Amino acid sequence: MRLQRLLVVGVAVIAAIAVAVQASAGARSATHVSGNYTVDRKAKVKNTCKPISKANPGVLRCTVSGFTLIYTGGLHGRGVNTFKWIIDCTTGKSYTDGTETFTGSVQGAGSGTLTWGVRSTGTFDCKKGEVTGISAAENLYSGTGALSGLYGSIHRGSATYSGVLSS
Repeated sequence: MRLQRLLVVGVAVIAAIAVAVQASAGARSATHVSGNYTVDRKAKVKNTCKPISKANPGVLRCTVSGFTLIYTGGLHGRGVNTFKWIIDCTTGKSYTDGTETFTGSVQGAGSGTLTWGVRSTGTFDCKKGEVTGISAAENLYSGTGALSGLYGSIHRGSATYSGVLSS
């Protein structure tokens, strides 16, 4: 009887510990980030564009690296982008797919680097050679320093961003 009682108490203690560990693992913190960004006009950008075909010279396929954004607000730092870009000068639409590495700090989380995938759609004025609108979805891949272990996503508009990062 005594052994049976000890066994029941032991199982109850182990079950309580398992529940506590699982509850603490499930308690994740979410950080809402928002703010503004600007293009770093001093950054050294490498941009190579060619018509997608001779039959369709108004559609350009570009490879871009070194394109840099400066973030303020919940994110404070610089994001360096590398992406492939399709610009359709006949419709004024553009599409990108690439990565961005952010170096700086996240409010409430600390400093380090974050790398996220970026996909965007937008509008482009081929006569002026400038982006006139953008909507980008950014999904976090990895982080270093105090930002390692974060995951989440950010949406970027023409001059603002917002998102949720969790740990």
